[in-house]
Amino acid sequence: MVLPLLKRIGLGVGLATLLVVGVGLALPREYTISRSIVIDASVDRIHELCDDLEQWPRWTPWFKADPNLEINVGPVTRGEGAHQSWDGKSSKGELTFTRSDPAWGVGYDL
Repeated sequence: MVLPLLKRIGLGVGLATLLVVGVGLALPREYTISRSIVIDASVDRIHELCDDLEQWPRWTPWFKADPNLEINVGPVTRGEGAHQSWDGKSSKGELTFTRSDPAWGVGYDL
């Protein structure tokens, strides 16, 4: 009586494992996260704020989340190649603009 029950449990665990592995293999290796919002302003004005790392403290929520955040902006603050690094209580990292085009937006490596 116990042996058939153990076989069923073992079979169930084995099938569940195969299912998890199969689903994991079927998922894409890369993913993209994006957000959008409609802002009542010209594209040039929005790009002006997003393209300049010195303007980021005016609109990004990360600076308010960690008031002790220490930010170091590189010699280039606008457009492709602009760079900044930060060190705070909750995070540390770097950001470099890889693309900057008013019609497309701002791309960066984080």
